[in-house]
Amino acid sequence: MNREYHKWFSPRPNRDMDAENIVLIDPREQKTLPDFLLTERMCGVRTVDIRDVRREGNRLQYEHAGKRVPIHRIYNRAIADELIRKKIPVDFDFRDDLQVESAGPPNWFFRLSKFSISYLRHPFVPQSQFLDRVRDLPTSARHICCKSEYTSSR
Repeated sequence: MNREYHKWFSPRPNRDMDAENIVLIDPREQKTLPDFLLTERMCGVRTVDIRDVRREGNRLQYEHAGKRVPIHRIYNRAIADELIRKKIPVDFDFRDDLQVESAGPPNWFFRLSKFSISYLRHPFVPQSQFLDRVRDLPTSARHICCKSEYTSSR
């Protein structure tokens, strides 16, 4: 890894609080886990399975080494569609009024995910469809944008 990038990146996630109070939330079997484990190693920020996060009042916490650790900042990578499809139990709702800071909008996955876009039909939603269902391609490539549903995670 580029040393300059590592020097710049390493302190970013935990620049203003203890690393133990910052978590990367991701179901353990999600395909992005290797990226999170590398971030954990570089920054000391733990990857916590969303099933292991507990709510107490309006605060979140996780257990580590037999001790309850309060969560002050979350980097959320749990995908709502996946949580629902796999019936993954979660002890809290990101849309609730919680005393936790989100790195990025806390509910952006609830608004849209790549998988959902092709099912939406509305004048303000760009027309999209699954490539395997396209009958006629536009004559100009300027009108095509292909987005891989499952990028490099396979």
